[in-house]
Amino acid sequence: MSSPSPSALPVVDPHRVQDIEARLRGLLTQHDGLRFACLGSVDGRVLAFVGDSGLSPQRLAAITSSSLGLAESFAREALRSRSLYGVVVAEHGAVVTVRVPSRSARYAVSLGADASETLALLLRRALDTSAALAELVP
Repeated sequence: MSSPSPSALPVVDPHRVQDIEARLRGLLTQHDGLRFACLGSVDGRVLAFVGDSGLSPQRLAAITSSSLGLAESFAREALRSRSLYGVVVAEHGAVVTVRVPSRSARYAVSLGADASETLALLLRRALDTSAALAELVP
């Protein structure tokens, strides 16, 4: 029998996924300006999602992965540096994407907010959330 590929995602215990979803749900409940929180794998698969109806968890997980990859590539090529997070500012809000600092470094979280949420607070919430999630994913 062959061993798993080094690029294979570590399995996350279903109870941990429930804990993650509860944390994300609590975050959105506490902060009215937040519209979604998405934890996805770096290959674009959704692990946990909480957000407004009408949003596609799978599409947002894929975009989270792409956004993170773009931010990291841009920082590496243009600044010869490591990206700490990615930010998209739009007419009606913003999205911050952060790699979760877990052992595997194979997950990223995106938080999206409407224009009532300040960018600085959204960034702080994203960084704090990624640190908290690092304890729950491999």
